Amino acid sequence: MYIIKVLFIFLWIGSCYGETYRLATGEFPPFTGASLESQGLATKIIKHTIQEMGHQTKIDFLPWKRGYKSTLVGKYFGTFAYSKNKERQKIWFYSKPLYQLQEIFFSKTTKKFTYENEEDLKGLLVCKPIGYNLFNLKKLVDKKLLNIVRPAKMRNCFAMLNAGRIDLVMTNRETGMQVIAKIGIDKNLITAHNKVFVDIGHHLIVPKNMQNGKEFLARFDETLEKAKTSGIIAKFISHHIK
Repeated sequence: MYIIKVLFIFLWIGSCYGETYRLATGEFPPFTGASLESQGLATKIIKHTIQEMGHQTKIDFLPWKRGYKSTLVGKYFGTFAYSKNKERQKIWFYSKPLYQLQEIFFSKTTKKFTYENEEDLKGLLVCKPIGYNLFNLKKLVDKKLLNIVRPAKMRNCFAMLNAGRIDLVMTNRETGMQVIAKIGIDKNLITAHNKVFVDIGHHLIVPKNMQNGKEFLARFDETLEKAKTSGIIAKFISHHIK
């Protein structure tokens, strides 16, 4: 009888914590980062949402390409924080956006660059790291309007921009300003342009071949929307993005 009681207690304790979902991500401040507070905004939102669902998370920080491939082959339940494109949507289920962002251009202040339309990009060299979504940049390359260089990391893009080796970096303002500060570039030497190139969201994504992945994301979305309505997601955003 004693053994049965102990077993019941262990089973009850386990049920209180629900499932543990293993997720992969990479370094993308201020949204994800092993050394960031709460490991970044996206991580905080996902952990909070899954906890509200009655479950736990175990998050590994990996190089983006490895995390992406490892999740596809089932080593992780999902990965984040990814934006949408047609290729990914063929093989991944997407959560609702964790938050909204705008991709913009960064240039050297001395270049006097202005961006109003596609023609302003003609003949320029734009930097976007490997693995990052190109959005509509690829169409402009196909039209031979501009060229793209793709280093391993975003910090490489801004280092090349500062050295005058490229014309533009495209990313969201929050990431751009964090990278500029982290690698020690004088922010007055770089201009973040106000005109938005594309509006995007970051998402938790789960492979379409993952068992119960679609059902999980339906519950995740419902819980996320409740957190947004309550105002807690807005508090997370204001805390992590100044």
